[in-house]
Amino acid sequence: MKKLIFILLAWSSLGFAQPALNEWYPLNSEQTQFNSVFATDSCYYLSGTVRNQVDPNVWDQTFVRIDTLGNVISQKILHSDSVSIYSLGANLIENHGQKLVTLCSTGLYYLLCEYSPTEDSVYVHHLDSTFFYHGFKNGAVSTVYQKDLDSSYFFAGQLSDTLTGDLYFGYFKCNKDGNLIKFNKTLLETGYYTWIPGDVLDVNDGLIFTSFFNKIGAHDTLSRKYTRIIKTNYNLDTLWTWTDWQHKWDSYSNPIVSTSDNGFIYGGTNGEYLVDNNAVMFRSQIVKIDSNMDREWDLFMYHYDADQMFTKCTDIIKIGVNEFVGVGHRFTDTLVQGWMIKFDGTGNIIWDSYFSYVGPPYDNFNGPTNQIYNVQQTTDGGYVLCGNAWDPYLFGMGQPSQFAWLLKTDSVGCLVPGCQQYGSITENPTLELLLYPNPTANNLFVYLPEFSSDQNEVFRIHDLSGKMLMEWPANLTNNTYIVNVEHLASGHYILSLEGSNGVLASEKFVVE
Repeated sequence: MKKLIFILLAWSSLGFAQPALNEWYPLNSEQTQFNSVFATDSCYYLSGTVRNQVDPNVWDQTFVRIDTLGNVISQKILHSDSVSIYSLGANLIENHGQKLVTLCSTGLYYLLCEYSPTEDSVYVHHLDSTFFYHGFKNGAVSTVYQKDLDSSYFFAGQLSDTLTGDLYFGYFKCNKDGNLIKFNKTLLETGYYTWIPGDVLDVNDGLIFTSFFNKIGAHDTLSRKYTRIIKTNYNLDTLWTWTDWQHKWDSYSNPIVSTSDNGFIYGGTNGEYLVDNNAVMFRSQIVKIDSNMDREWDLFMYHYDADQMFTKCTDIIKIGVNEFVGVGHRFTDTLVQGWMIKFDGTGNIIWDSYFSYVGPPYDNFNGPTNQIYNVQQTTDGGYVLCGNAWDPYLFGMGQPSQFAWLLKTDSVGCLVPGCQQYGSITENPTLELLLYPNPTANNLFVYLPEFSSDQNEVFRIHDLSGKMLMEWPANLTNNTYIVNVEHLASGHYILSLEGSNGVLASEKFVVE
């Protein structure tokens, strides 16, 4: 049994003076990311990973409680003395109002972790003995689902036979105390590898498990990727299996929700072989399939990228009967951009929002990676999103470069109030920049609406004497730029959008 150490860190307030609506909350700790969020009236609970302060090759699991003003109330760190603890792809659920539960993996065994807010403690259930007894080693994790009927936990995982190398898709059922009570597995077909679990969905007469797997032998030795959905009963007996053999590069099919017509909507990554690139390129996608498992429609979040890790839909939630909100990240020409869209059951986009962080050096046009992993609706009708922002410049300087972050938007996905009402430049002939908050002490949100861009525009910040202090590319429209201005002295400044024909728009703001 591996030794686990619990560390309670005393975190001081992050000092956010702005109201809870439309705020951005970084967790100022080296190499962190949030994987999942659970929202209540008074605070946000988050789980994620943080690099170990002693051994940089080890990742620990963290549980953080943040109030709605952005103050870190408490943090727990789950540490192993020899292995990393991962939870990417997992979720955070409420255990009948008493505990928050998530699933973690060390690569050797699974951990079912229960965080108790009232006791400020983390309980860990090791699920390794059964796997080692059968000669298995575990891999990636799925979400975890608890059924109200008997308080059992259900989840899935990738298993590999340590003797034969065979891969399996494992289904697991634990009782409310975290003890494994049922285990089943399905062997992956010969010639395929890397069977990655995704989401778990209750459909009243059983459970739906999403996954994807790979096959060697595609063009230029690239791997084909296939989406697979499996239905079981509550005793984990397989009822049917569906594989999308037609779309040969679909992967990361993690989130899935049911629709009113007995179909499903799921998200992930779509791949397509592009002749000009002589390679398979990837983009975020959302797919609707009917009750016969036939594809009805799909939404793609452009642009293409060669690395599928930087462009995918990571979560979808159902809002009401026939509306949905999806989140993820996508590659652009200079950075990886976080996104959130609301859409209906026919695939019509109701609104969309995009987010990117602007950090030092401000004359470096290679922007950071902004990844969003999870979303929840809040009681005020808004949304909280979590993920991380990774800055390549800081990474190259050997400094902490990956930061956990939490975004709180209003009901139409705005960080800047009124962003969805502005429209495009065709509807508003005068280009206007929307800034929030103003005054600010740390981050300035800049919303740039759609306009006729020549892709050469830049943002510049000057002081009142005309000295330029910051500059970054403005090649993303309908986007909210999260600009770190905490290094600027207190005073008045001018933000301008400039193109080949001069200043297109400008606004004044104040740093407190």
